[in-house]
Amino acid sequence: MDEMMFQADKATIVGEAISFIRSLEETVADLERRKRERNSLAARCARLGLGGSSSSSAPPPPPPPAAADDTAAVMPPAPAVPPPDAAAVTAGPEPAPAPAPGTLMVWSGPSVVLNLCGGDQAFINVSVARRPGVLTMIVDVLERHSIDVVTAQIASDLSRSLFTIHTSVDRERGMFMDTATAEEIYQLAVSEIMVWLHSE
Repeated sequence: MDEMMFQADKATIVGEAISFIRSLEETVADLERRKRERNSLAARCARLGLGGSSSSSAPPPPPPPAAADDTAAVMPPAPAVPPPDAAAVTAGPEPAPAPAPGTLMVWSGPSVVLNLCGGDQAFINVSVARRPGVLTMIVDVLERHSIDVVTAQIASDLSRSLFTIHTSVDRERGMFMDTATAEEIYQLAVSEIMVWLHSE
């Protein structure tokens, strides 16, 4: 009787191991398919000349207004920032500094502009000839890349539609969210949107 229980347990273990291996094979196949899609998308974007980018900081504050007369008070210079102490300099290499909160990254392509505003927030602007299904496609692509729509504004006339979408990456869902940067996630999603817009 004990020998039969032991064999049943062996059979269960072997069966579960086989099903686990099959699920791993399916995961590998899915990841390879995604990699092929991403490479294909990048190649199509390159052929179409999509994806010009630039990076800029928030504009500097405006200079103070010029004095109206010679009797105006002169502002004292801002205090100098003290240099770091020698102990901190010799402590070893420091990690690269995080971008300043006012940093704005902008990528533009035909009909699409992506503005990353720090953290996981971004604005996506799409201006296209008016046709049905564009907003549905954009939202579908964002959903597949685990990007939530915070707000959306839509303007349209007889010939064109303009979509301004405030978005946020949802780190709680989606694969590889702990390793992918918001920049990478948004660039991939916007590249897919651009390819779709220019393929029809």
